Amino acid sequence: MEASTSKRPREAGLADRAPPLTFSSAKDVAASVQEQAQRLMAQLEMSEVLEHDRDNTESVMTGADESAQWAYGSDYYLHPDSGADGVHDSRPTTRGQKSGGGDGGASSDTVNKIAVNATMAPPPFFTSGDDFGSGVAPRARAAAPVVAGADGDDDGDGDADGDSRFLHEALRVSDVDILVPVVSHSCSLAVSAAKGSQALTELKRLMDRERTNRDVMDTSKSSLTQLLHKDAYGRVLVDEDGKSTPATSGDVGGAGRAEDREGEEEEAKYLQRQLRLEQERLASLSAPPGSTSSEAAASPHGGSGGGAESRRQRKEEQRTRIEERRTQMAALADDAAEADRRNAMRIQRESLPIFRCKEELLRYIGESAVTVVVGETGSGKTTQLVQYLYQRGYARHGKVIGCTQPRRLAAMGVASRVSAEMGCALGTTVGYAIHLDDTTSEDTRVKFMTDGVLLRETVQDPSLDKYSVVVLDEAHERSVDTDVLMGVLKLALRRRGDLKLIVTSATMDTRKFSSFFGNAPCYEIPGQTFPVAVHYSPAPVADYVAEAVFRVCQLHLQMPLEGKHDILVFMTGREDVYGTCELVRRRLAELSPQHLATMLILPCLSEASAASAETGVLDATPAGMRKVVVATNVAETSLTIDGVRYVVDCGFMKTNVYRPSIGMNTLQRYPTSQAQAGQRKGRAGRTTEGTCYRLYTEEQYAAEMLPSSVPEVQRSSVDSVVLLLKSIGIRRLRDFDFMDAPPAANVRNSMFHLWVLGFLDDAGAITEHGRQALEFPMSPVLAKLLLESAHAGCALEMARVVAMISADPKNLFELPKGREKVARQHHSRFYSNDSDHLTLLHIFTQYVDHGRSRQWAQDHFLHAPTLARAHDVYVQVVERLRKARLPMQSCGSTNTDKVRYCLAKALALQAAQRSDRRWTDYRPLLNAGVTCAVHPASAVHARSEMPPYLVYNDLLLTQKEYLVLVTAVEPEWLIEGSRGIYVMRGGGAGGVATSASAAAPAAPPPAPASAPQRVAPPPSTLAGGLARSASSTAATAQMKKSSFSSIVSKRRPNI
Repeated sequence: MEASTSKRPREAGLADRAPPLTFSSAKDVAASVQEQAQRLMAQLEMSEVLEHDRDNTESVMTGADESAQWAYGSDYYLHPDSGADGVHDSRPTTRGQKSGGGDGGASSDTVNKIAVNATMAPPPFFTSGDDFGSGVAPRARAAAPVVAGADGDDDGDGDADGDSRFLHEALRVSDVDILVPVVSHSCSLAVSAAKGSQALTELKRLMDRERTNRDVMDTSKSSLTQLLHKDAYGRVLVDEDGKSTPATSGDVGGAGRAEDREGEEEEAKYLQRQLRLEQERLASLSAPPGSTSSEAAASPHGGSGGGAESRRQRKEEQRTRIEERRTQMAALADDAAEADRRNAMRIQRESLPIFRCKEELLRYIGESAVTVVVGETGSGKTTQLVQYLYQRGYARHGKVIGCTQPRRLAAMGVASRVSAEMGCALGTTVGYAIHLDDTTSEDTRVKFMTDGVLLRETVQDPSLDKYSVVVLDEAHERSVDTDVLMGVLKLALRRRGDLKLIVTSATMDTRKFSSFFGNAPCYEIPGQTFPVAVHYSPAPVADYVAEAVFRVCQLHLQMPLEGKHDILVFMTGREDVYGTCELVRRRLAELSPQHLATMLILPCLSEASAASAETGVLDATPAGMRKVVVATNVAETSLTIDGVRYVVDCGFMKTNVYRPSIGMNTLQRYPTSQAQAGQRKGRAGRTTEGTCYRLYTEEQYAAEMLPSSVPEVQRSSVDSVVLLLKSIGIRRLRDFDFMDAPPAANVRNSMFHLWVLGFLDDAGAITEHGRQALEFPMSPVLAKLLLESAHAGCALEMARVVAMISADPKNLFELPKGREKVARQHHSRFYSNDSDHLTLLHIFTQYVDHGRSRQWAQDHFLHAPTLARAHDVYVQVVERLRKARLPMQSCGSTNTDKVRYCLAKALALQAAQRSDRRWTDYRPLLNAGVTCAVHPASAVHARSEMPPYLVYNDLLLTQKEYLVLVTAVEPEWLIEGSRGIYVMRGGGAGGVATSASAAAPAAPPPAPASAPQRVAPPPSTLAGGLARSASSTAATAQMKKSSFSSIVSKRRPNI
């Protein structure tokens, strides 16, 4: 009281006598109350402004616009945040508050901080010069990445001296070291590509407003309507069809009893699942350390049964399917309709351009070991050439004719077509082999496969002894696998004089293919071509989508419908394709509704969408109609769309480009090359004279477009390529014959990544751990996750996580229009606040527990095809784990910290540290100059306090960088998995104290499967072991306490 009195104004003590009593009027009282209310509201508004100023993560969300760039990303995270619904919100808390659970959520004032070891010595291969150029000059300090612990970080107490040059060179080379498909980032075409389309942004806003207006006008959502659909107790009434019905006086009791029964059934199912999980956990605990007793648990969770028995069963099923197809083909042999179909097929085959030059082409192939065959799309080189080789006897004596395709769908489709033309069942004489699907048998003589499948066969058989001829189809696409396969086949040709290689290509880079294979002869399939008139834009186009829409509407209104006058529009991606279709539809509806009725607007994103029966992209155009196909670059060479007479070329494409500054591939928009522009123009001259409208000037075509496309191997990460080449005995990568060698900086970066993962030793040779990783047809990081989980005792859980990631969960979470809030409520039931990876694990586990029910997925607003694809991947992963003789155990639902531990070790190079200045900001440990944030759609974003350290799978690049698929981890786990890159800075006021274990030389790679099983220390002991090396005794005790409480405490998963 005295303190408060001393702070009163001096004038307050002048009047010693009490003032006279006065009574305020009612008007004065009302005015006083209103003034106080206004003052309170002003204070609340000010607090909201201050609170919002702390976290602007949601305010900068841009939605699904064209400025978003994905680094291996997903469309789901482009949806707006659901914080307004109260389902998935994130609120700031006081800095330093501890968060419960095993998430590294210690006080931000006392948490141990990680620093990059600036004095780390490079491995010997880094300076030997065997695989890439040695003696690289150090970069300027301004171009070097900022690492945690260097100047400018949150702590401000570190300095990256000259000794850290090695990490600067190895980890984050400059983006200028990687080739990009653009002449200059400052040219007008590149600027337009980066800017995107304003018309699409306005269309999205318009559609959002229309959706809002529909929701407002929808009376089914009114309070009165919802009240009529509830009984006297507030429960929603449901009829036999599952629809809500208005309440009546007679059915209240029945609805209540039905709801009670439904609740009891759900509770019984939940208890049964919990009992089964507990039994599995007890069984795993009672099993011997080296046993695989948990394999019995694989079957209820979607496994494939036990080992050799499951393989034998699948082989029997495959034989049964092949016999059924063979029986069906024999039954149809005498059918009159089947005979007519085969006769029509024969006539169509004889009309192809390749049929007229069959004998001459076979003579070329017989006289040379390598032949380059050039032909337009639709000439028949893919389907007919392998049949000519089979008829000529190249498949005798048990040999196989192999034909590679750049995509899985192409391999499947061509194999099906060729088997039908040859009159055999698919899987007998003709079969295909792709990732997760192999229909070949001992009788297969013509085998279609992807480039990656044949490339992996070279690991076991570098000479490809079982093949007599290899046809490398669509080689002009120049994928990473295609380029590496050409170099491997060149080595195989030196070992085998009887091997034939045929490289088929479109009319691009034919001389380059010939010179690469020692001036191999080129044979061009003669075909009838028609002239195509080219019209350039008179001035640079401001909005390529709006200009394309105008050109399509103009052609449709002015050109006749009789004959073949279809239009093909080239766009860059999904947003462009669907947005252009919608804008054309709206524009024609405004100009001339009767003309809209005569137009078929069809999107085409891939070969799958083109071949589907619903779209009709490849079907003939009905009479009196005009077909407008809006496609991506898949229509350049992979598809033959008859009837196209007009082509509208936007001049852009979307492609993956590796960005060393973030260590990932990014999907970005770039100008096309002149060769691609020529391919697009040729689509208009397939059957008659055509016209091509280019939405760029002739000057831009000549000066701002590259002559040919940049190969993928020069603009993408080559981690998998380096690992595969090391496995087939390529000791010096500089000696491997690439058609276009990847940049040395890219090879250096990839070798360092593989060394950190333990797949390469200090000399740059592949380790046994690396050979085990090749058993899994996936990225090295995902393979590392599986190998680590096998030693940590959570292989079954990690197999599910990897399966979900491999299935591309971008469409997993469905948000139907008008039901977004309900969908997010269902999604939140699966959330784990520690990890998005554990969220995927919970979803997959529930999906399998419910019998892989499609209805269950739909009820929870989950994409059933994605879950089904994930289950197929999971079965294959479990089978490969058994084949590699790796221990498969389950950690159960109560010990998922092992899963986070494995994620931390495998994703150590993709780790981020929470900023000390803003609680929502994160900075990658190896590039602290980049500020990121956890995406609002992440389950981790719903925490009351963000964890100090995260690992992430993806980056979403909009106006702000977002971390996607994140998991909270302990700093000690990151140090263990970093192979000496990270060291412990120390806790609180303890200063910088590097732990002895972190400063020691990196541990050797894990022992092979044949060695005694390595017993990994449980995560609960890792933090304590590293904490003992801290300089401050008080900080050590605090760290032990927080680490022990965070690891040992068991929480029920959010299922």
